Amino acid sequence: MRHKKLCKTYLEQGEQFEYQEYTIFPLEGIWTSSNPDNPLDKDSFTYTIRIRQPDFITKDMFEAAYEVVKKKKPHPLLREVVLETMEDSQCVQILHKGSFDDEPISFEKMDGYVKDLGFERVNHSHMEIYLTDPRKVKPEKYQTILRYQVKKA
Repeated sequence: MRHKKLCKTYLEQGEQFEYQEYTIFPLEGIWTSSNPDNPLDKDSFTYTIRIRQPDFITKDMFEAAYEVVKKKKPHPLLREVVLETMEDSQCVQILHKGSFDDEPISFEKMDGYVKDLGFERVNHSHMEIYLTDPRKVKPEKYQTILRYQVKKA
C-alpha cells in the first residue's frame, strides 16, 4: 500500500500553492557502466536515483519546497537534488523477480526478445523501478522493472 502525501508548500512571503492528494511513485534508478563488457563489475557502475513527481508539480513549487528543506533539514547532498523533465522513448521492459545479482538473466531474455523483433539496444544504460523495499523484503522476493531504450536494427 502506497502512502499518500499532500503537496502543500508555503513560501516565506505567505503565498500558498494549491495542493492535491497523490500517491508517491516508487524509487527509480538510471544505471550505466564504464565496463559494459562485464555487467557484473559493480565497481564500474554509475547511477542516478530519482522519484517521479506528479505532473502538477511546477518548478516554483519545487524551488519553494527546496528552500524549506534547506533551512529545516540541511544536508550536504541536498544541492544534488534537481527537478528535471525526462522524455521516454521506445523501450523494452521486463518484471525481474529476485535478487539484483540475478538481473543479467532478465537482461538476456530482453536482449533475445529485442533481437527477435528486429530491434537493438540504444546504449548500455537502463532504468530500474523498485516495486519492493529491500529493507523489508528478502532478495528472492524483490520485484524490479528493468527497462532500456531500443531502436530498429
